[in-house]
Amino acid sequence: MDLREFIESGILENYVLGLASAEERREVEQMAQAHPEVKEALLAIEEDLTDYARSQAPPMPEGLREKILQRIDAEGSAGPASPKSPAVGSWQLAATFLLLAGLAFLFWKNRQIHSAHEQTRNELQALQTDCDEQGKRLLQMQEQIAILRDDSYRPVIMEGTEKAPGAIAAVYWNPEKREAYLDTRSLPTPPAGKQYQLWALVGGQPVDMGVFDLALQAEFQQVPFIENPDAFAVTLEPAGGSVSPTLEEMYVVGGV
Repeated sequence: MDLREFIESGILENYVLGLASAEERREVEQMAQAHPEVKEALLAIEEDLTDYARSQAPPMPEGLREKILQRIDAEGSAGPASPKSPAVGSWQLAATFLLLAGLAFLFWKNRQIHSAHEQTRNELQALQTDCDEQGKRLLQMQEQIAILRDDSYRPVIMEGTEKAPGAIAAVYWNPEKREAYLDTRSLPTPPAGKQYQLWALVGGQPVDMGVFDLALQAEFQQVPFIENPDAFAVTLEPAGGSVSPTLEEMYVVGGV
């Protein structure tokens, strides 16, 4: 916790109001000795509480001052002090009550401000996270557009089989840069325990290019580069993939 957070945490108000624990009191006193800002904040809180209590205290009843002075003179000449008059006791009780009420109000108000500050900070952090995600997605879209505009990438469209006539996917294959990207444009959601797997057909033999998840279908997924492919295909396999493709579970296929 930095110095500003310590001052705004509410511990100083607790200290002034006598609500702080022994450990918190030691911490406040140590911080006040080490940091003038903390000492100034303590003095400001005390002044605010005093000013508020004074502004809310009831005015002294008319003539009460003279009565108090007369009582003091009388008790001074008569000997031992007698009990305080009801008027003085009532006024002091009311002032004390209002002082405590003012302190409680200021304490509550500080807590409300601190709570609002925390909420605003959390909202700003959430907004920053969202902006970061949007920026990342924008960068991915820019990279995707760059691939689509690059003539050195050869698009290989894989169309749906009888298993999924409406399915379609594509591999962007670049022999110059030795790169390949998969676009899973339209594939049915696989059932639980199943995963799609990409294959290349090279010289009549299937070559595994890895499994993939549809959760990434909005992005281009980079896949291994394969030399001299004749075709690409996608099959539905058990989660984790298979050593060889399950031909009856082929969803899309396309020749290079």
